Amino acid sequence: MDAKDLKKYIYENDLLRKVLEGVGCHSIVPYSQELRMALPDGHDNSQVSVSLNKDLDIRIFTKSASIYGSIYDLIMYIYDIEFKEAYKKCAAIVNVGTTFKKINKVDDELDMFRRAKKRKKKSKEEDFFTSNILEKYSDEPHIDLIRKDGIMQDMIDKYQIKFDERSNRIVFPHFKYDDRNKVLGLIGRTVNPAYESLKIPKYFSLEGLNYEKSRNLYGLSHNIENIKEHGYVIVFEAEKSVMKADMFGYPCGVAVGCHDLSFEQKKMLIALDVEIIIAFDKDVEKSHIESICEDLSQYRKVSYIEDRWNLLKGRKDACVDRGHKRFSYLFKHRTKLGV
Repeated sequence: MDAKDLKKYIYENDLLRKVLEGVGCHSIVPYSQELRMALPDGHDNSQVSVSLNKDLDIRIFTKSASIYGSIYDLIMYIYDIEFKEAYKKCAAIVNVGTTFKKINKVDDELDMFRRAKKRKKKSKEEDFFTSNILEKYSDEPHIDLIRKDGIMQDMIDKYQIKFDERSNRIVFPHFKYDDRNKVLGLIGRTVNPAYESLKIPKYFSLEGLNYEKSRNLYGLSHNIENIKEHGYVIVFEAEKSVMKADMFGYPCGVAVGCHDLSFEQKKMLIALDVEIIIAFDKDVEKSHIESICEDLSQYRKVSYIEDRWNLLKGRKDACVDRGHKRFSYLFKHRTKLGV
C-alpha cells in the first residue's frame, strides 16, 4: 500500500483518531468538518486541525508560523523525521504493509495543482444563512459577557451576540466581510466552567455551517465606514478584542481567529487602503509579527502593537485586556513601518 492509498484506507476505515492518538496527539475534539487537538507536548486543543476528507489535510498553528500539509506532515513535525519514515510509522499504527513508491516530481506537482483547483472550485460555493437565523437565539446577554469579558450592552447589540439555551453557549455571529446580512459562521462558546474536565469543546461551530475563518475578517462589515474615516484597521486575534477596542473609542477592529493571516485576509486588508495595525496577543513571538508586517509593508503603511513596558500582566493577554488607558498608550506608541 503506497502513501496515497494509505490515506484513503485510513479515511474509509475510520482510523484517523487511532493514528492521531498513536503519534501522541490528545484532547481530540470532533467538529463537523474536522478534528481539533493538542500536540503531544501541548495543552491547546485548537493547535492542530485535521480535515475529515480523503486527503486528511492538516494545519498546525505555532507561535512562529502556520504549517499546512497532510497527515504525514503532522507526523514529520512531531518526530522531526523524513517523509518515508513518517509514512512507515503511520502504516505501522494501522497494521498495514508498506510499499514506498518514489513519486515523479512532475506528476506530484500536477496532482497538487489538481487538488488546489478542486479546493478553489469548492470554495466558490458560499455557505451562509441570512441574519434571520439569529432570531432562534436569545437576546438576553449571558452574565459571562459582562462579568468576565467586560462587554457592555451596546457592543452586544452592535455585533448581535446571542445566547443558545439549548447548548448553553454564547453565540458570536460571523458576518461576511462585505455583507452584514449574510452570516457565514456561528461560533458558540460554552459557559460551563468545567468544560475541560467534561471534555466539552470550548468553541463549537453551530448550525452545521462549513465556515472558514481564514476567508473572512470578523467585524469588517460592521466597522468598514469607521476604518475608512479613521484611516486605519486594527487586526486582533479574537472577537472580544474587537468589541473592547470599540468600547474604548477605537471602532476600527477586525479579528482573524488566530495569530496569522491567510492569503485571502491579506488581500482584504490591503484592499482597504489604510494603515494596517497588527495587535496580536502578548504570547505571539515578535519575530512572527515582524514577518507579517514586512510582508504587508510592501503595499501599505503598517504598524504593530508591542508591550515594551510590561503593561499586560498575563502571558496570553490581548492588548485590550488591561483597560482603556493602557490600550490607548500601547496604541499611541506602536511600532510603525511601511510605505
